[in-house]
Amino acid sequence: MAFIVGFILNARLTAILFAAVIPSMALVIFIGTTVLNRYSKERSECTTSAASVAEGAIKAVQVVQALDAFEDLTNDHRDHLVRAMEFGILKAVAGAVLLGSVFFIAYAANALAFWQGSQIVKSNQSSGGSAGTVYAIVFLILDASFVIGQAGPFIQSFSQAASAGRRIFDLIDYPDIPIDVYSKTGHRVSQETFGEGKEIVFSGVSFSYPARPMEKVLDSVSFRIKTGTTVGIVGASGSGKSTIAALLLRLYDSSEGSITADGRSITEFNLSSLRNTMALVDQDPAVFSGSIYTNIRDGYKGPELTEEEMRGICVKAAKAADAWSFIELLPNGMDTWLGEPAGTKLSGGQKQRLCLARALVGDPPLLILDEATSALDTISERSILESLGTSRSLGHRTTVMIAHRLASIKHADNIIVMGKGKVLEQGSHESLMSNFSGAYYQLIDAQKLASDDSAESFISDESETGPERLAEKVTKAELSTSSSTETLVASSKTFGTFTIIKRCLALTHSKLFFTLLALLGSLVTGGLILGESIIFGHLVQLLNSSVPSGRVDFYCLMFFVVSLVALAGYVTSGSCFGLVSEHLIFRTRDISLRTILRQDMEWFMQPGRSASTLISITSMDAGHLSGLSGVIIGTIVSALVSVVGGAILAFIVAWKIAIVLFATSPVVISAGFLRLRVLSKLEEKNQLAYTDAASLATEACSSIRTVAALGTEKATLERFYRAIDKYQKQTFKNMMLGNVILAFALSIT
Repeated sequence: MAFIVGFILNARLTAILFAAVIPSMALVIFIGTTVLNRYSKERSECTTSAASVAEGAIKAVQVVQALDAFEDLTNDHRDHLVRAMEFGILKAVAGAVLLGSVFFIAYAANALAFWQGSQIVKSNQSSGGSAGTVYAIVFLILDASFVIGQAGPFIQSFSQAASAGRRIFDLIDYPDIPIDVYSKTGHRVSQETFGEGKEIVFSGVSFSYPARPMEKVLDSVSFRIKTGTTVGIVGASGSGKSTIAALLLRLYDSSEGSITADGRSITEFNLSSLRNTMALVDQDPAVFSGSIYTNIRDGYKGPELTEEEMRGICVKAAKAADAWSFIELLPNGMDTWLGEPAGTKLSGGQKQRLCLARALVGDPPLLILDEATSALDTISERSILESLGTSRSLGHRTTVMIAHRLASIKHADNIIVMGKGKVLEQGSHESLMSNFSGAYYQLIDAQKLASDDSAESFISDESETGPERLAEKVTKAELSTSSSTETLVASSKTFGTFTIIKRCLALTHSKLFFTLLALLGSLVTGGLILGESIIFGHLVQLLNSSVPSGRVDFYCLMFFVVSLVALAGYVTSGSCFGLVSEHLIFRTRDISLRTILRQDMEWFMQPGRSASTLISITSMDAGHLSGLSGVIIGTIVSALVSVVGGAILAFIVAWKIAIVLFATSPVVISAGFLRLRVLSKLEEKNQLAYTDAASLATEACSSIRTVAALGTEKATLERFYRAIDKYQKQTFKNMMLGNVILAFALSIT
């Protein structure tokens, strides 16, 4: 629109400015954003690698400390951070050059516009050669240019958003796969599918994981599972035992062969209904944030029950899984909160029993136990196996037990021995033990197990109340930890803004020279408006009077000098602040991980110390902290110079007008402060909401196998949406209030 009006007023001057400003601005922005996207992508990849190392170390902190792997992991993390810092500095320099170039073009266009305008006024060409017309065109075109220039500080943000958007849309646009839990098509699984006299048949099944397509995990595996029986699957690590469980649940589809249930391929069944008839207890027990009751309830897939009835079957399942002995001793029993915030921590064995209760609560026709008792003592394991045997005899449940501890599958109806992806042999315990050269016999011999129950009898005679005493000890320890946690949280320090800035400056002390150089650049950019005002004032006076063209040319040249100063100032401040910011991010993330990995286990028991929260602190919060040594400080310094310098210049040039204008300053400042206050509170609430949502997403993704087995994808999505929308209405109100205050301030100015 500005150029349309300009062409109407004076086509020649507008065309000159159009030809000079638009192509050069477009070229600078195109090249700059291309380079920014490249470095942003490289930096993001290095940061992701560093975050992956940090995540693995934090989640396995006990192993890290036990194996003394602290230095190796932190050094690996540091190497990734160094590379990320290098790309971040290059990105900051590219962004600074881009921003400086935008302002250079805008100020240089001022020089060109006034010089060409003075020539038009001097020759008085056509009816559009008056000084007023020149001013109108200059303001129209240059205001449009400065609008583009004002967008300069957001170009880096746009580049980051574009890079993030590319990754997000790559994920969203990922091709559909046959395994679709949301699909409504397919044959519905009924109770008869796994009813009496039915079979699950593996026929020539081969499988390779997508990450290792050349390595066959299963190689032409064939066997039958009769419904209502217990089948044990044993073998060395990597023999394909857990893969069989994954294929039964259709977490993957076989590469070759077929898996049928009741004579129908499992790929023909509706996936959701298929998984609703199965329950999985994985070798890595996953417990989600929530109460013990909600964790057990997640396994129920039957008709809707009242709250009282649901609690009753949850308690029954907990007793069947030998979990009630420790649940009833916890502070709030079934309502004890697990996970964040301030949740009770469970031991590995307690988690495994809780997950077993979750699997049993729905009384599934097919129960898959993948090393489900590996973290339990022998007494608890025997109690659970007896309970499973009793519940199976009362109903018609098919149980698939995958185990390394062979004592747990001795009484299975059929035992399948796996080796290098193939079925080596199968049969009952007695028949397999009769083959002295068989793989099963060798496994038994390796574990030094006898065919009788002498070892188990010895253990059971030691103590009949072992689990109960253990639960009491664990619960007392947790209560002690809870009280100490409250004391530690109450004594935690809070830091003010100036204290945080002081500590940030201390972390970047080695880059003090660059900090000072960046501040100098900010002083220069803040003073640009003063130089522009002085030059502009003289040019207005000269164009309205008959003066030698040499004086006009001089001030036009000064405008070009201002453009060079703007280029140098923005490049210097942006590059140096970027270098300091990246160094601060590097130091903060490196020190944070080293500090986290040095803590004892009691520290991790405190509220807000979950793995997902700590990862968020080391990754996201460190990046936010960089603003205190970068763009934010530079912007504040530049703004202060502009405001203070402008006020002094205004009083020198026209103090009466300045007094009138400054009379509105308290209102404008108050409105701006209120808006910033509202937006800061809004951002604080949004960050809290997004942190909760991110923790939930991390928890779900890290335990996706369990989420898929439970069929809780939709429920998890609903929880995620609730976490995001938690502050939606208040956010909208605060946003509207902030914009109204801003509009009021702008209307006054």
